[in-house]
Amino acid sequence: MAGYIGSKAVLLSTTAATVTGDMTVDTSTLKVDSGNNRVGIGTASPHTTTEIVTTASGSVSESLQIRNNATASGTGSKIRMINSTDANSDANSVSITSNRTNGDNFMTFETEDTERMRIDADGH
Repeated sequence: MAGYIGSKAVLLSTTAATVTGDMTVDTSTLKVDSGNNRVGIGTASPHTTTEIVTTASGSVSESLQIRNNATASGTGSKIRMINSTDANSDANSVSITSNRTNGDNFMTFETEDTERMRIDADGH
């Protein structure tokens, strides 16, 4: 079913919704800038591909949470940055991983898919 919300064309089906042009939810809760291919959360004017903005004067803001709900030893979450057109390239990547082993968490820093530094649950 096709229609309009304001002047924006919207295509709805039982499995997907397609919005043509920019999309704004509650002024700055979520903004999709289709002209610049940017997404903003907490901002109506994202300045980078993805920007999360909070205002937490005098305190630390938890702006992003990445969670793995599994609880087995070896479970973790990873942030990976790749400088390559190959989405699976290890040759041009760096990553930060949080991992659980026997109830303790540790963090690793990797470059080129090789661990370079580890911080264990005791801070070492």
